[in-house]
Amino acid sequence: MSLVELLVAITILSLGMVAFTLLSARAWNYKGYVLEQATATASASRVITQLVHELRAIRQGDDGSYPIKETEEYSMIVYRDEDGDGSAERVHYFVDNEEKLKKGVTKFVDGSYAADDATVEVLLNYVTNLTTSKPFFSYYDNRFPILTEDAMSSPTAYDTRLVRLHLWINIRPIVAPENVNLESVVELRNLNES
Repeated sequence: MSLVELLVAITILSLGMVAFTLLSARAWNYKGYVLEQATATASASRVITQLVHELRAIRQGDDGSYPIKETEEYSMIVYRDEDGDGSAERVHYFVDNEEKLKKGVTKFVDGSYAADDATVEVLLNYVTNLTTSKPFFSYYDNRFPILTEDAMSSPTAYDTRLVRLHLWINIRPIVAPENVNLESVVELRNLNES
């Protein structure tokens, strides 16, 4: 074997090793992304289930307020016994500009609820509903078994009987544009029928 053949063989072997190293690095990064996305999806599924259970337990506020205070595309305010003390707290679920789903809770103190949320906790990160212009909450009136596809265009608290939670998450929206879509529907209870 001549020196030229040996150099060509070493070059081919080196190129093969570089290609294998790059392929391994990409596979490792992709594995990390898939694992991270799966973890975020599992968390989102747990949060949606939690919200369904919480929304089923809404009730009248301690100041006599109707169980639903606000019905917006990215925000919903209800009254429920959040801490199990027998008193209804005002609970505010909302998607903010930081791509987070949050829950604010305000206790009934001195005969009223404070104007702002007293405590706010992050329920979920990587929420892309705002950036993709897809509402998180959709509201339906008492005709929902027939017209489930037709959400109320301007929902009111007193007409709402069913809420659709439609969550879009993506841990890296720029790198991986495919959003994970999770949704659930909850029929509200403890509403005064008029």
